[in-house]
Amino acid sequence: MKKITIVFSIFLISSCTTVFYKIYGISTIISYSEKADKDFLKEVNSELDLTHIVSDSSQYCLLNNYGMNSSLRKNLSQPIQLFYFENDSLKSYHVNCTAKGGLGNINWNTDNRFEQFIPKSAVKLDSLKLSLQNLQSIYAAIKNDKKYTVIIFYTLMFKKIAKSGIKTVEKNVTLFNKNKESNIYIINTDKFYSTIF
Repeated sequence: MKKITIVFSIFLISSCTTVFYKIYGISTIISYSEKADKDFLKEVNSELDLTHIVSDSSQYCLLNNYGMNSSLRKNLSQPIQLFYFENDSLKSYHVNCTAKGGLGNINWNTDNRFEQFIPKSAVKLDSLKLSLQNLQSIYAAIKNDKKYTVIIFYTLMFKKIAKSGIKTVEKNVTLFNKNKESNIYIINTDKFYSTIF
């Protein structure tokens, strides 16, 4: 009887995990796929001018290092991250774990954070000493020639959540007519995440 209970429990856990993964569009990745990434960008079909960057593992590790001595270290290692900079200063920061979950996705606009521009930060910025210049030192393609810079880190492991994050930013920038004043970068981190799972 005890063995049956253990086997049944394992089955339930693994079944729930599979269902959870399907509902939230979570998948495993074994390497970066240019084709899968291009297909994802077609699905996103953004009306904004997005600059696409593919991060390598060492670059993403450098970003994570900025949180080494900070209470925000766990946030800097989250799969989906949204940064809003005004000139060189970080003004708003969002990660997948700070948004409330819904059936099949998360609500980036939790507590109406995106009902203004720049959105209300989901994370307190006091202990995160991160500037746009820091990110430019890691990713040379990032420019600081407009008033606002929005940077979205995403992985195809969390495709559905990444897509909703990009669409939330798109809606926010468009709603407040900040298109011409903003550079928007989307940075794929599959090369990093494929090595740790």
